[in-house]
Amino acid sequence: MKIRKVRWQTPLGSYVSPYENRIALIRYFAYARLGAALKHAAGNPALRVLDFGCWAGHFLPSLAERFPEVWGVDDDSGSVIQQVPEYWTTLQLAQQLCRHELGDVSVRLIRATGSALPFPERCFDIVFCLDTLAHVLPAEKQVVISELKRITNPDGRLVFTLPIETGIPLLVRKGLRWLSRKHPCNYTYDFRSDLKLLQSNFRIASQKFWPSYLLSLAVIIDCRPENRVHSDTVSRL
Repeated sequence: MKIRKVRWQTPLGSYVSPYENRIALIRYFAYARLGAALKHAAGNPALRVLDFGCWAGHFLPSLAERFPEVWGVDDDSGSVIQQVPEYWTTLQLAQQLCRHELGDVSVRLIRATGSALPFPERCFDIVFCLDTLAHVLPAEKQVVISELKRITNPDGRLVFTLPIETGIPLLVRKGLRWLSRKHPCNYTYDFRSDLKLLQSNFRIASQKFWPSYLLSLAVIIDCRPENRVHSDTVSRL
């Protein structure tokens, strides 16, 4: 499924946003990750979709073109909005982005924490959580995952991406950040603990290293709400 590249230049600029990075390879991989996640919705007759941790909204136009009802949630806790004095929150940027890209097409945006999502049970057919778990405090991760599971239709799916910030991929990321003059990463993250947490809470339909096993920038996990893991679908780490 082809991803829509945002034409509107957000005030965050190339120093902050990977989607506007001055290095074309970084821009390519930023959008390619969205496209890889969106492929898991191919052929799914979903009506209501959530982008949990939508940040500045670059994934929302692609979702709005494919699904009747799209929601975006972010708590702004990891915001770099201080770089843009005329905006109060990152969600304001997401709202402006959607307005410029989609016109009258409505995308519903809500500020909320993952531990208390303001939605009823079984509300969404597909939930996307792209790299967001990496920024959730360890003590809150189980609560957040339980909330995401609660709001997902039993016949629906949840698509997670976990960034790989260890070993050679970490060195590659650091090199690209330095070359693009991007602000330094000030946290440490090991995807393996979150992967185990997902495996214990969901039935894993598929998981794979992306873009390849030899040079992995992320793990993409396609989950089902049932609390069951099929060993034959889980890739070896």
